[in-house]
Amino acid sequence: MVQFRKGSYDVFLKLNFDGPFQEHPIFKKSVLKDIMNEQDRPIEGIPKEIKKRGISQQKKRDLVNLSKHMPINRQQFYKDMEVGDADDLMNVRECDF
Repeated sequence: MVQFRKGSYDVFLKLNFDGPFQEHPIFKKSVLKDIMNEQDRPIEGIPKEIKKRGISQQKKRDLVNLSKHMPINRQQFYKDMEVGDADDLMNVRECDF
């Protein structure tokens, strides 16, 4: 059995269900040191705060209207959607991959 834990750069292995997990490092210490230093630096080209895109008022109105046919516990998601004037991502290509 293999286990990865949040915040850890190690992999934990278990050879049988009754045995304990054994911790194994994935990176050499020098590589891990570089990774830790990189986390403190901002990544160039990515804004610190990303503005919520939102959807058009017309789309939200249509979705809220359609959500009336859904269970009540699902309707709030559509009512809480952000409204914005951003372009529809289905029609815009933002990245050159």
